[in-house]
Amino acid sequence: MFFNPQDPAFQAVAPFVLSALLVGVIWFSLKGLRRNFSIVAVAVAILIAYWLAFSWPPFPPRSSSHKLGYLFLVSAFATLVLAQFGNSSRTALVGNIAVGLAGIVWLASSKLSQGQFISVGLVCFAAAVAVFGLTSKSNKDVDTGVAILVAGFALAAVALLAPSASIAQLSLAICASLGGILIWNWPKLRMNFLPAGITAVALPLIWLASQSSLYSRANDWALAALPLVAFAPWIRSKIVPQSIENSDLLRPIATGLTAAV
Repeated sequence: MFFNPQDPAFQAVAPFVLSALLVGVIWFSLKGLRRNFSIVAVAVAILIAYWLAFSWPPFPPRSSSHKLGYLFLVSAFATLVLAQFGNSSRTALVGNIAVGLAGIVWLASSKLSQGQFISVGLVCFAAAVAVFGLTSKSNKDVDTGVAILVAGFALAAVALLAPSASIAQLSLAICASLGGILIWNWPKLRMNFLPAGITAVALPLIWLASQSSLYSRANDWALAALPLVAFAPWIRSKIVPQSIENSDLLRPIATGLTAAV
């Protein structure tokens, strides 16, 4: 039966379909707000994908995996706030870094209690670098989403090699949810991704990568390279011909190739 949350095919397809449908509902029902609020659908899809795959965790949470569910809830609420009020990129940058680091500290509470301050500090530094790169002024809506998508697939690959199936599963669910808005925005930009998209999608991936670094056997060097993907739109803007840079059709493809390399 296809409607089985534990089935890998369901976990790959359902978040994408749900996100795309929710984005469509918002697009056709909230005429005056749809450009900013469509990204909220992605945050909701990520939250539902977590719930379907793992059920809702107990409170207080007993593990880092349980904490992720509540962090995804925080991300969805913060996305809603930014969609409504987040007109300043600087405010969004500071807010995303603050929320992201607070989430990592909460995830790493057991590591901090063991005195592992350096490892947690390095994870926090990598997270801040990633958010800063994604908020670069040279970034455009779709291109930033494509860079996050590539980072999500890379995280899933690293997690599978660890092996950590649950982290890979969540990373792919986040990628699928992100795809639900990217297909609406390519090749024609219809709705805004920045700055709330970083809150909706990048923060969950950052928390997931942090959990992978702190609690799994994932290769830390591979994880350390992931924040560099955030700079792919900036790198693309420096190396591709101007004809591609000005093309809404080709620029996201160039961003994806740059991020993958």
